[in-house]
This record gives sequence, structure tokens and C-alpha cells, in this order.
Amino acid sequence: MAWFAPIAPVPAVNHLDFLCRVVLPGEATAGSLSVIEQRARLGCMSPRHVHAREAETFIVLDGALEGWCEGQVRLVEAGRLILARES
Repeated sequence: MAWFAPIAPVPAVNHLDFLCRVVLPGEATAGSLSVIEQRARLGCMSPRHVHAREAETFIVLDGALEGWCEGQVRLVEAGRLILARES
């Protein structure tokens, strides 16, 4: 099944010092997927947290991030991704 959804000109908002923009809202996919573009400066981080129902995938386009997943901390560099599954 293919989804075709227009990318709305949504402004970026500051969330925990991340510049965030919803590229594909969950409503466009009946709640099965959403895509959020995030940009951050060096040292920016969200609090460590756990998702009970959702998985998160981070695709690093530039730089690196330190990801915590399933009790392990890993450095994820540009061109790689980390998949944090729901708990």
C-alpha cells in the first residue's frame, strides 16, 4: 500500500532545544506513522524515556547522536540509524 500525502508548509517549533517540524502527521497515515524532522546543536538532548506503545527511529543525516536503547548507549554517526522499539 502506498501513501501519498502532501508536505504541508508547517513552521518549525522549539521543543527541548530541538528545532522540530512535522513532515508527515499521524493523521495522514491513520495513526500508523508520523515523520518529524529534528535539528539540534551539539550537546542538545531529550530526557531519557521509554515508549510503551510506539517505536522511534532516528536517521542521522549529519553529525552524530548518542542513543540509549535496550539498556545500551551507542554513538550513532551520520549515515546510520537507531531503532528504539516500544517496551
